[in-house]
Amino acid sequence: MTPLVSVIVPNFNYARFLRACLDSALALEYEPKEIIVVDDGSTDDSRAVIEEYERAGKVTAIFKENGGQPDAVNVGFSRARGDLIYVLDSDDVVFPHMLKHVLALWTPRTSKVQFSLESINERGAPLHSVFPNYHHTRTPEDLRESVLKTGEYQSPPTSGNVYARSYLERILPIEKERFRFSDGPMNAVAPLYGDVASIPSPLGQYRMHTANAWGRNSFNPRTYTTAVRHNMALEAFVVEHSQKLGMPVGPQPANHGPWALQYRMASACLNPDEHPIAESPADVAKLGVAAVHESTSLTAAQKAVMVSWFTLMALGPRRIQEELTKVRFLPAYRAPILGKTLQWLGALRAEH
Repeated sequence: MTPLVSVIVPNFNYARFLRACLDSALALEYEPKEIIVVDDGSTDDSRAVIEEYERAGKVTAIFKENGGQPDAVNVGFSRARGDLIYVLDSDDVVFPHMLKHVLALWTPRTSKVQFSLESINERGAPLHSVFPNYHHTRTPEDLRESVLKTGEYQSPPTSGNVYARSYLERILPIEKERFRFSDGPMNAVAPLYGDVASIPSPLGQYRMHTANAWGRNSFNPRTYTTAVRHNMALEAFVVEHSQKLGMPVGPQPANHGPWALQYRMASACLNPDEHPIAESPADVAKLGVAAVHESTSLTAAQKAVMVSWFTLMALGPRRIQEELTKVRFLPAYRAPILGKTLQWLGALRAEH
């Protein structure tokens, strides 16, 4: 029996991107599918756009008061009937062949299949960056071990994941008072509840603009402090669920996660007055370098680049710290020659 796929599109004031998003969802080369658009109290022209698609019988529309992105996902999931759940952010785009590749890896044990995304700017132009930067395939067991040891694994944002309904039923609804965004908790514990498969090829596009939560095209040090607080909540979430499942979790797993530690480093250096952890840049650098050396998923080139980044961030003046942070987190900022060099080293994967 062919499973029904539910595409949930949470939206808040993204009318300017909504048509491209919905058209890409409708163009998915798969049936049966349903598309549920949850408008979270938008004040722009979103309602008019959504109602146009609803009148044409293309989507199911839900209009609600503003409650935040996790609340919108919770509401959408409560209406979804599919065995597979795909949450597509309303500023992103999915490629038509995405589900073909996802279903080729799906098994009864699958909790999630994740895939890379191309970065695009507000106008839809490519930023020549693909993430996550998968260099080799990791087994579901590898990912479980990584979560239990470090509290993290390489995972894309919302639009790069297709979940098993049976998995989401065990962790939803997401607590909107605890998390500002749903993809963090939904991704964080997926390896603990089943198998996670990864597809290195980009199967969608992640739009970077001034209103993004993390993937912005403008520089704001507070973004990294917000990310640190988010990651602290995720660490507690991972510990809770690992204990619930009787799985041994390592002590202070976030101190061993090279990706989360990069946000901690940027926050400690550039926004120390609001940084939520009592630590200096030197403290974070020591943890970061150790986490990189401990990692079994990073390539030698990635390790060299990341160790250098942590070290220079700890030793450099504010101006250098800002430049290094922009290079690390803002694809639009990277000079073409730097991007090509990192691709040649294997630390950054080129867009296909």
